[in-house]
Amino acid sequence: MSALTFTGDGLLARFASQLAVLGANAPLALSRALNHIGVSPPTQVIRNLTKQTGLKRSVIVKGSG
Repeated sequence: MSALTFTGDGLLARFASQLAVLGANAPLALSRALNHIGVSPPTQVIRNLTKQTGLKRSVIVKGSG
C-alpha cells in the first residue's frame, strides 16, 4: 500500500485558526454562512432562466418551486 501525502497552500490551516478564534461561536457562524450562501444559486438560476427563455420571473419561480 502506498502512502498519501497532501501538501497544501496553508488554506486549511488558516481556516482552522479562524475557527479556533471563533471558539464556541463557530457553529453559529458556520450556520449563518451556509444559510447566506444557500440562497444565492437558486436566485442566479431564476435570473438566468428569465433572460434565456423570455418568460416572466413569476412563471419561472412558480415552475421551479
